[in-house]
Amino acid sequence: MAINVHFSTPLLKSTDNNSEISLKGDTVKEVNDLICKRFPNFHSVLYDMEGKISKVINIYVNDNDIRTLEGENTSVNDGDEVYFIPTISGG
Repeated sequence: MAINVHFSTPLLKSTDNNSEISLKGDTVKEVNDLICKRFPNFHSVLYDMEGKISKVINIYVNDNDIRTLEGENTSVNDGDEVYFIPTISGG
């Protein structure tokens, strides 16, 4: 089995129009590294200038925001669903 990774529509430009991929990894950090290796343009979307996850990107493992868990150290298991969703704001 693998981890299913989902990208919302605004991110598809940086994932070669892939809305979903499967991969293996033990932590969100490993998943992020594998995604950035596969889609190099995604790195600049995902990380800020300091190398931290951008505040405008939300990452969920199943239904849990990783910011309320262990951040990039959050464990992932076979069958988990990881979602990348940009923050939407307006005014």
